[in-house]
Amino acid sequence: MIIRRARKEDYPYFVLIEKQHPLLPQWSENIFIKENDNPHSVTLSAEENGKPVAFLNFIILRPEAEINLIAVDKAFLRQKIATKLLAKLREYAKKNLCSSIILEVRADNAPAISFYKKEGFHIEGSRPKFYNDNGDALLMRAAANKEIQSEK
Repeated sequence: MIIRRARKEDYPYFVLIEKQHPLLPQWSENIFIKENDNPHSVTLSAEENGKPVAFLNFIILRPEAEINLIAVDKAFLRQKIATKLLAKLREYAKKNLCSSIILEVRADNAPAISFYKKEGFHIEGSRPKFYNDNGDALLMRAAANKEIQSEK
């Protein structure tokens, strides 16, 4: 498993991975290109046998890093790929002097919420009827340095 900065040729794979998860925002290749042009945005690719199987997009806005989107190919779920992507995000956050990582997640996405809690995130608030289908969002936060989180 290789975790690296995403390249333009990865974007079609990312679009296909997202389609496996209908509740995700469904970014187009053009959105990934725009994110690539944003100096605060980073997209990481998890590659297996030369092919992207997961990705993570986040923004560095000191003192926080914000996760925009994370997705793993269904054939590669439960292999700790998302954990490895988050570990790489934490490296970026540390280098950029970020003290915390924030995100929003659908309140009805129990597997994602469970995963984030295992990764040290806690629920900080909510946004009722946040999504187009009137679904609620939960706001979550974690210390950028997981060791600091585990000491609390």
